[in-house]
Amino acid sequence: MDWSKTKSIFIIVFLVLNVFLFILFMDKYENSQLSLRSPLSPDERLVEDNITFNSLSNEADPQPYLNAKAYEFTEIDVNGLEQQTGAVRNNILLDSQLAQPVNVANPSSPEELEALLNEFVIGGENYEFWTYEQDEQRLIYYQQFEGMPIFHNITGRLVIHLNDQNQAVSYEQTMMSSIEKFPDEQDLISPREAFLEYYKLNAVEPNSEVIEAELGYYSIIQLIDAASETQVLTPAWKMTIEQEDGDLEEHYLNAVNFSIIEIDFEGLEFERLEEIEDTVE
Repeated sequence: MDWSKTKSIFIIVFLVLNVFLFILFMDKYENSQLSLRSPLSPDERLVEDNITFNSLSNEADPQPYLNAKAYEFTEIDVNGLEQQTGAVRNNILLDSQLAQPVNVANPSSPEELEALLNEFVIGGENYEFWTYEQDEQRLIYYQQFEGMPIFHNITGRLVIHLNDQNQAVSYEQTMMSSIEKFPDEQDLISPREAFLEYYKLNAVEPNSEVIEAELGYYSIIQLIDAASETQVLTPAWKMTIEQEDGDLEEHYLNAVNFSIIEIDFEGLEFERLEEIEDTVE
């Protein structure tokens, strides 16, 4: 055996082993140092995640709760309709067929239908265009109160149906009535505060931007009997967030107590009213 060569091999092996152990030691040391550091503040996390929300205000004017009731359409309402044939379902749903189709050049911005709403739809001036659902060939409107939208409410909803030529041919309508303000106004969370609280839940993707915060109302009382129950509506923020890929997301937050609002979109379909009526009976 060549002892000198063997000794050299052992020395090299020990050097490699020492280097390896030193690397392990430094890795554990750095990890321990990271664990000792204080966690990032929300502001630091926002910078790290590249979240932009400059459009959000730090202030919000107080607003009251509202209560309202679903309007019950009558035969007088139906007989008073012009250039259409209507019928009432479930007491609170008006189903109408237009005598003449109305052309809609751009369903995503149906300006032509403003005259239809103002002249031929009961209380039509109180509805605001919401979205165009192309697959369903329909336009969705929601009622508003004093310029503030009532978000996703089955008893304040107008659905205009289109044919294959993008012509409005019929509509279904529910309407809220007896809308009253509670006597006391509530201090509201500012849109910036609401967003930061939402962001703490890790619900916002990195490289996103808050495009808009809109104040409206949302029902906080679960619908049981749509034709008789009085609803209580709370001020709520709708946050529109643009993700890195350009997709837009809408998130809803209670403007009084920070709670997140989950929208039941299936529950907004008018067939739900028939289910409620059957349950009550």
